[in-house]
Amino acid sequence: MQDILKKCLNSTGVSIDSRTVRSGNFFVALRGPTVNGNAFAMDAIKKGAAYALIDDERYQVNNQCILVDNALVTLQKMATIHRQKLKDITLIVVAGSNGKTTTKELIYAVLSTKYKAYRSYENFNNHIGVPVNLLNLTTEMDIAVIEIGANHRQEHDALCHMCQPNVAVVTNCGKDHLEGYGSEDGVIQSNKEVYDYLRQYGGHAFVNAEDSLLYRISEGVDRTFYGRSDILSTNVYADVLNQYPTLSLNVSNSNTTWPVKTNLYGDFQKDNILAALSMGAYFGVEGSKMKLAIESYKPLNNRSQKMKWRGNTLWMDAYNANPNSMIAMIDFFDLVPSEKKIIVLGGMREMGLASNSEHQAILERLKQVHCHQIYLVGSEYGDAKQRLNCIQFDTTKDLALHLNRQTYHGFDILVKGSRGFALEKAFTET
Repeated sequence: MQDILKKCLNSTGVSIDSRTVRSGNFFVALRGPTVNGNAFAMDAIKKGAAYALIDDERYQVNNQCILVDNALVTLQKMATIHRQKLKDITLIVVAGSNGKTTTKELIYAVLSTKYKAYRSYENFNNHIGVPVNLLNLTTEMDIAVIEIGANHRQEHDALCHMCQPNVAVVTNCGKDHLEGYGSEDGVIQSNKEVYDYLRQYGGHAFVNAEDSLLYRISEGVDRTFYGRSDILSTNVYADVLNQYPTLSLNVSNSNTTWPVKTNLYGDFQKDNILAALSMGAYFGVEGSKMKLAIESYKPLNNRSQKMKWRGNTLWMDAYNANPNSMIAMIDFFDLVPSEKKIIVLGGMREMGLASNSEHQAILERLKQVHCHQIYLVGSEYGDAKQRLNCIQFDTTKDLALHLNRQTYHGFDILVKGSRGFALEKAFTET
């Protein structure tokens, strides 16, 4: 294992996709439900990979192919060993149902003003992505901010044992991945695994004091609170000054108050911002640097992005969706000061037995919204036209064909749905 790890660390980075291999990479051949990554080992080597970690002897064609019993398990073990050796790095994990990526990016933005920091990239937050990120860490780094995601019990526990975090924040507990968790209680117990790890191994938690559930399940952990001024160990709290056109806050920290004008929208972003500012204060980042970091942050990847499309304003939050985030976004958009509004919603995936009731709840909320048109994409909403004045489409492609025939101008358009629908593609110029 040590010899393989050495080869990996001496490479130019870990790749799990032969299509994006760069010269000197360490390629890991992973087996999927329909694809055997071993079959692409030679493609990776031909593109410049230094080594290919494989677990199928049929593809061991030269000494650049390293044969192991299980490539994924080996990847995870290498990451765990590597993290264990980097004792001087403070590792922060970000977990929760909603807002993980934004919170991770904001924490990184704040802490990188003072420290040599790393944050996990893209959506690499599961049992495959997390070890890839851990293997990117070097002794030159002071702090690493790693997003961890789960959809079954015990996954957070396994990821924490891999990451060995010193610090953690759980953003919230919502109705995400109910198909895997089985119930809302399953979600809660899964997020609680992060706190359980900190209790056992002596880590520090940052907890939203306004969230009574997080307050309760984090008891017994060394904690710093944010969000409420009436709790002794709270180091940052804020009031919303304005939500439109973007969110502005009045932040209080160490007996000083300062305004922050962000590029984010929705008052629900306040908690994500406060988590980052709370960590910044804890790690000694100056208030002026924290303010600049938050105000400079611009969301990407279809997460809370505001953009123009054919003379209209898109409120694009189409990276993913669950009932909590969907309702929060509808509530926010309902108050946008505009007389010309359109709502585009995709279905919510991985909802299990709760799918029908949760989608019907969305329809009930939409009945109260004042807007020009509602578009729904996906079979998850059933025959919504029987309950709501809307237009339904089976696929995003069908929606795109319809939109290309419209002449909307000057509208505010909310776009939100699960990743599988990729709703942003309906707004790509053709």
